[in-house]
Amino acid sequence: MKRLFFFLTALCCAGSLLFGTGKQEEAPEPVKFGVLLPAPVSPWTRALYWEAVQAAALASMESRGGFEFRVRSAASSGEQIEQIRELAALGSGWLVIFPLDSAAVTPVLKELHSLGIRIVAADQGLTDLDFGWAGVAWDHEAAGTESGRALALEMRNSLLANYLCLGGAAGPAEAELMDAFFREMEKSSSLVNILGGRTYIPTGYDPSTAYREAAALFRRFPRIDAVYCPDDDALVEVLKAAEEADRSDIKLFFGRGGSRAVCALILDHKSRVDATVLHGPSIAGEAVRFAVSAATEQEGAAFHNAPNARTIRIPAVLINRSNADRYAGSGGY
Repeated sequence: MKRLFFFLTALCCAGSLLFGTGKQEEAPEPVKFGVLLPAPVSPWTRALYWEAVQAAALASMESRGGFEFRVRSAASSGEQIEQIRELAALGSGWLVIFPLDSAAVTPVLKELHSLGIRIVAADQGLTDLDFGWAGVAWDHEAAGTESGRALALEMRNSLLANYLCLGGAAGPAEAELMDAFFREMEKSSSLVNILGGRTYIPTGYDPSTAYREAAALFRRFPRIDAVYCPDDDALVEVLKAAEEADRSDIKLFFGRGGSRAVCALILDHKSRVDATVLHGPSIAGEAVRFAVSAATEQEGAAFHNAPNARTIRIPAVLINRSNADRYAGSGGY
């Protein structure tokens, strides 16, 4: 009997070691991601938001509770900075951000980086390259080069001279793109930027701002042959302003984005829209997927401890009448 008692006691002890005491072990804390985007006020920014939310939802589901996402959108850099601090206070170990104003948010992000928070910038880079953040961006230099080369060629072939430039949001990515654009335009001495030098009017991500600026410029300058627009949503509004101002003298419009609406206009031979460059909202989803992959892999977040930033470039594609049908359907946004 005594042997049986010791046997049962030993068996119970072994059982408690093997199977525990019946209490469930606490699940590990999820990896928390904060995603910061522009306010969804246009087709492009709405699609940008959707791409990010879709990528976050899929990653959350596949992680089985291992990843947690909070998505925020802001209409101003001040609001975005408040959201950055809020997400950090909520314990986010990763911030994926599409900066509204790179210069304004960079010092805040650098401060959080020093506290161990991983930073991934979508499309628009940060102004300080001397700390370890990662960028996922369209190839802005190539996009500017392709746009400038195509517009310059078309203007020369059509014996046109004067062009007007509207730009996107202020930041290093936009500066890189516009510098490349102007380098190509300046190769032709017959082409003249009516604003002078490398001047362009920044309109941010708000098509209504592009409309107002274009309307004012159309009243101010009597001779404009071509207009370069910062994105395809802005281009649609600039076309509206041109029609209202009866500016049938403007022969060419170039965009950026690859929207289905603008691709359809490119295919319409009665339209004055000649080309655009692929700069789609899928970049937000790519940035989220990069952050998830880096958080999953053991060495994936090595960029955080690097002395300099690293950026993954997505190739630029010129969209004109030769390939616009590919993007006028499901290929565009």
